[in-house]
Amino acid sequence: MNSEVVSNLNTFGFSNVHFTSSYAFKCDQIGRKCPCCFQIHDKNAYFVKFHEPSGNWYVKNFSKKCVSKPFLQKRHELPKFAFVL
Repeated sequence: MNSEVVSNLNTFGFSNVHFTSSYAFKCDQIGRKCPCCFQIHDKNAYFVKFHEPSGNWYVKNFSKKCVSKPFLQKRHELPKFAFVL
């Protein structure tokens, strides 16, 4: 995973992030509140997902109780031909 994603996961509240696949990671959250849903999960398995239409990255624990949250949001710029009224 690229360093921008890992850096933003650390800023979001995760620590010692290490990816186990192209989308799944483990970290030091076990026994701590989840930055996504503020619950304490039994498993320390999270995943990230890229939402192509918006350009945003989302993170969530594999638990059904957890909720997906954006942790890396891209600024949307107007196309060069667009204008503001």
